[in-house]
Amino acid sequence: EKTKKAFVAKNVHELMDSPFMASASLEHHSFNVEKTTFHIWVNGKHSLDLTKIEADFIPFCNAQIRDFNGFPQDDYLFMFHFLAQPSYHGVEHEKCTVITLGPAEKPLTSAFYEELLGVSSHELYHTWNVKALRPNDMLPYDYKKENYSELGYVYEGVTTYMGDWYLLNSGVFNFQTYAKHLGSYLNRHFQNQGRFNYSVAESSFDTWLDGYIAGAPGRKTSIYTEGCLVAFISDLMILTATNGRENLASAMLKLWTNFGAKGKGYSSHDYFHCLEAVSKLSFSEIRAQLVYGISDFKPFLDAALEPVGMKLTDSPNSNKFTSKVGMKLGKMLSGEFKIIDIAEGSPADTAGIHIGDTLTAINEATELTSEYLTAIDYEDKLELKVNHMGNITLCIIVCSAITFFDNVQLEQLVHRSKSQLNLFNQWSGDK
Repeated sequence: EKTKKAFVAKNVHELMDSPFMASASLEHHSFNVEKTTFHIWVNGKHSLDLTKIEADFIPFCNAQIRDFNGFPQDDYLFMFHFLAQPSYHGVEHEKCTVITLGPAEKPLTSAFYEELLGVSSHELYHTWNVKALRPNDMLPYDYKKENYSELGYVYEGVTTYMGDWYLLNSGVFNFQTYAKHLGSYLNRHFQNQGRFNYSVAESSFDTWLDGYIAGAPGRKTSIYTEGCLVAFISDLMILTATNGRENLASAMLKLWTNFGAKGKGYSSHDYFHCLEAVSKLSFSEIRAQLVYGISDFKPFLDAALEPVGMKLTDSPNSNKFTSKVGMKLGKMLSGEFKIIDIAEGSPADTAGIHIGDTLTAINEATELTSEYLTAIDYEDKLELKVNHMGNITLCIIVCSAITFFDNVQLEQLVHRSKSQLNLFNQWSGDK
């Protein structure tokens, strides 16, 4: 409209938390769930059907509202910026979320649409978890300094897990689609050398220091990845202990009722108390070993998955060079491949190669195509020429039967008991 508009914020926090969009080509669509009107605002060219988005949004919106016994807002906005270049980002606000995705002009792919659903469900869950349900460290939020917190495994980790779980449980995702997305978190965890050295609680505190960049090699974990897997384990533990009567959503409702709904901040103790209250289990081992420690997640995942009729399977990395040498290569620059990751204890690690070095030749060959890397005889010694800070070093690589950077995937057990099937159906929403 051409008439002047006045926007009044009740305080600085509301002002900082109120984004707006200005565009000559905004699209608008709305739908209602319970007592809330949800608005979809779109800026940018795209090939999406907004009525299909509504049909897929309603189930997960309804499920989240149901499990929290209501929604804290009368109106909520999904504000999408669709870009021509690759982009993926979402930011939560009390009454809306701003999401950028791209490239959106190409014919719609299932991968792009799944990303849209995933980030939208994730950001909606933040309406409760972090915008209203906040750690003591962030209540009230202090705009004059950094707000450090070790609880990223709750406000981002639980949100990451629950966002995708609601897509599964409400029928928007099938199990295969869900397993694919959880598999990406499993592989990020098991292929990250930082898990051997740094806990998710420590990385949460460090988020203020280096954000989402890689940071020091072998030092960093992720509040999203490790937090998601801790939430996954916790959910299955609660489900099994209560024979399907309670789950992580029950614990989060308790945390919301006791703290977020009352405007009170919570602590790590408060969070784990809610897990224990609904399950009648002790979570001291999970807290000590997986959140504040650096123990192997695999035994905990295996123990949590088996009663629900699921398992993890390992397969060698599809990149044979990465699998056998224990080295990940980035893009080629000036005829050299930048080395972007090295597995601890791998032949590359033993040979003294460093992340950030560049690979110039293998067995005197400089044309390092994917076909060449696949055809190499990894039973023989390899001679790698590596550029380390301007110095060319000849490194001898001796491979073994051990593989590195394996791929991990979530699967259903082929043969399941009645109890396993019942719990799986409760968890997945396949009633």
